[in-house]
Amino acid sequence: MFQGQHIAITGASGGIGKAIAVAALAAGAKVSISDINEAAIEQAGADLGVGAYVCDVGDETSMIAFIQMAQATNGPIDVFVSNAGIGLPD
Repeated sequence: MFQGQHIAITGASGGIGKAIAVAALAAGAKVSISDINEAAIEQAGADLGVGAYVCDVGDETSMIAFIQMAQATNGPIDVFVSNAGIGLPD
């Protein structure tokens, strides 16, 4: 289904974002991942063998940089997964 497509995922150093990356890779996609946590995203990139980028989704310049770097590596983005978020206690 995603064979050869480029999927970019934010918030992908762990949890749902990383699981989406794993599934996308299994489906034959090219994957670019990002997260605000530098150490965690570098580890996730190494674990998955994909391009991993530090990105703060609350900062437009950071988002543009992620998109540009991902496209430079894997070509135009076919699917963009805006997974990053923050959970606050009740």
